[in-house]
Amino acid sequence: MTNSKEFDQKLQKTGSVFKVDMVNDSMFKVIQEHRSILSIPLELDRVKDFSSKLACKQLYLTTDMPGLYLFDEKTLKMHAIYLDLFTSVDEAAWIDYITNEKNSIEYMVEREGDMNKLAHDLVNSVIIPAEKSQRIVLFEILLDRVSGLINDTKFQELKQMLIILTRKELDVFFEEFDGKFTSQLSYRYNNTEKITIYRGENSRSQSYEKTFSWTTSKEVAIWFATRFNDSKLLSSTVAKNNLLYIYEDDPESEVLVRAADLNNVTAICVGNSNRVTE
Repeated sequence: MTNSKEFDQKLQKTGSVFKVDMVNDSMFKVIQEHRSILSIPLELDRVKDFSSKLACKQLYLTTDMPGLYLFDEKTLKMHAIYLDLFTSVDEAAWIDYITNEKNSIEYMVEREGDMNKLAHDLVNSVIIPAEKSQRIVLFEILLDRVSGLINDTKFQELKQMLIILTRKELDVFFEEFDGKFTSQLSYRYNNTEKITIYRGENSRSQSYEKTFSWTTSKEVAIWFATRFNDSKLLSSTVAKNNLLYIYEDDPESEVLVRAADLNNVTAICVGNSNRVTE
């Protein structure tokens, strides 16, 4: 998929991410019209000139942030290209930085054999610094890039951890991410012990049948339930070997589980306001 026509078309359909070498004058005008009101206009010729200096044709424009930004596929880092950046900083030094091999995904993958640590490093350097609305797009590019760098067995292990760690950073984008990625997770535990888990839902929540998030903490579930109206606190039991993941040392005590693996889901309290009564 990397640099493929199909993927470029997919990016364009987002309405906010565009490959530089596919942007013509009329498209660029539309991008400028839809950028944030706080952003500084750019000239297409200057953007393409900057792209050519990188000699990679892997730059993308995005209008999702307060400014018109570029990010490149090799490093998958976010970089602001305000109009005055060309005069306020050393452009050559900046180009050297973003094209430095040590900042590349390839460099990280080649030198880190521990898939768990590599997943943390990739998420910390690629996903977390990105604007929230771009994280799913970046995640797809990241998976595609890494898939060609390591063998399939290691990639599948790494992909599992990347899904688990990235999901924690997505906030409200669960529905799309869960459908594409969380649903691909494999079971991780052999213990058949059953545990009680909870979920707080309200007027703005997805149904538990469409997502994977539960918690082992009743207090946390109550907090989620009571943030908005129509509070509902759910409880269920599940065997540990049916859990997809347990976030250790997590303040939310979150666990991931498929709805089909839940036993006896019960609404132990329901309210029409933001109060839960037991």
